[in-house]
Amino acid sequence: VVAHGARPRVRDPRPSSAHYYNLSLAYRSVDDVDRALLAIEQAVARDPEQPLYRLEHAIALGWVHEFDRGLAELALILARDD
Repeated sequence: VVAHGARPRVRDPRPSSAHYYNLSLAYRSVDDVDRALLAIEQAVARDPEQPLYRLEHAIALGWVHEFDRGLAELALILARDD
């Protein structure tokens, strides 16, 4: 019996956006700002429509004094239509 049709479903083997978000929080909790920023950027790349990830990204950009990029992230959140 084939449960999923002719082609089996293949789960994406990459870590999820939630994984990267949680990883970012973990790195932040031990003051590893560079790794926290990289992790939250991965979360945003995996799920760019998630405003929580963009907010966390804006905050992380502030830690590394990239204020213009942080403000651009906030503007994207505020411009959302939902």
